[in-house]
This record gives sequence, C-alpha cells and structure tokens, in this order.
Amino acid sequence: MCDCYAAKCDHDGCTETLPVHLEDFDTGRDEISVYCAAHLPRTNVRVFTLTDDEDAECGYPKGWRMGIRYLTDNARERADGNEPNLVAAMNKEDR
Repeated sequence: MCDCYAAKCDHDGCTETLPVHLEDFDTGRDEISVYCAAHLPRTNVRVFTLTDDEDAECGYPKGWRMGIRYLTDNARERADGNEPNLVAAMNKEDR
C-alpha cells in the first residue's frame, strides 16, 4: 500500500497542489518537499516532466513538470518510489 495525496507546493505563497506517491509508507510526508513548475529550485531537486500525450488519463499535458526535494537519507534511498502520483511516462532529472 502507498501513501498517495495532494501536496501543496512548498514555495511560500503558492497554492498549487501536486499529486504525490510515497511507496509503501516507508517515507513520511515531512521527508520531502514538492514544487510546481513555476517554483522549481535550481539545485537539490528531482524534476519530473511528462513526456507522452498518450497518457492523457493523468489529466496533465505533455511537458507538465513538478519537483521533489528529498530531505532525508531515507527519502533519497527510496527516491524511485517517491514520485508524482501519475500513471504516465515521465523523464526524471536530478539537479
């Protein structure tokens, strides 16, 4: 079982919510920060970009982006399972 939820962008004043998937409840919600495309940090973040229009089921267009910053060693070790909660093809870029 996974922890799937809508998280608010961690940038002060931003109200955008983003879909998050934390695999197997092994990472706490306080072990990550999430960012919308407009507020992606330049460093220490994994950026996810949707790469395929055929995955319209997810509700976001090709090119949609969000970022996750892993705040603990535990979250970093589980990074491959801690990602956007979307069934879609995504590119992952570590900055």
